[in-house]
Amino acid sequence: MAGGGGEADEGTWRAYRGALVSSLAHDLSIMRSFGAPPATIDYADIWRQSARHTVRDVGRDRKSFGEHPPSISAVGTLAGGGRFSLAWHYLPDFPAYRETVRVVHGAGAVELVFPSPYLLHAPTELTVTTLDGDAERRVVRRSATEAFETQLEAFHAMVREGTEPRSGLPAGRADILDCQRILAAFAGRTGAVMGGEVGKLVGELTR
Repeated sequence: MAGGGGEADEGTWRAYRGALVSSLAHDLSIMRSFGAPPATIDYADIWRQSARHTVRDVGRDRKSFGEHPPSISAVGTLAGGGRFSLAWHYLPDFPAYRETVRVVHGAGAVELVFPSPYLLHAPTELTVTTLDGDAERRVVRRSATEAFETQLEAFHAMVREGTEPRSGLPAGRADILDCQRILAAFAGRTGAVMGGEVGKLVGELTR
């Protein structure tokens, strides 16, 4: 795990590279864009558990995740106050992919639901829940704008027009560091051997 966990075993390396950096980092990026990145990682877990009645084979995903893909969870505090809970699960037989970001506050909630990124023009749904007298009021907005096209347009503007990206190198590095902090919290709790940058973080946690 060059620059990451050093001497970490293959299963941990695949969880870091295949799940944390390649997937859960997107949620960390969203949290950062809200102005509420993780301040502390108080608990993290990585585990692998297969279902008794598995039907679908994980196929080529073994190359990224290993023989059986991991599940990852982490909880901690936010820089702006409050707490967060992250969970990532690879469930081969789950009917449909779903990624949900939900912010709960004292007067309601804001929920963003992403469909599978490989379904073209599948709507992303934003639900805002507030009080309406003694009742619950929900406002739902759906956008069928293709996310991949939006990404390409932003990349084109950056290359051809010099438009600054919404997330530059420092922001990307911050998200990677949060992934490493999650791995360090797991290693510090379980005694998993880590080297590299994550090993240094584990050392700081255990001082």
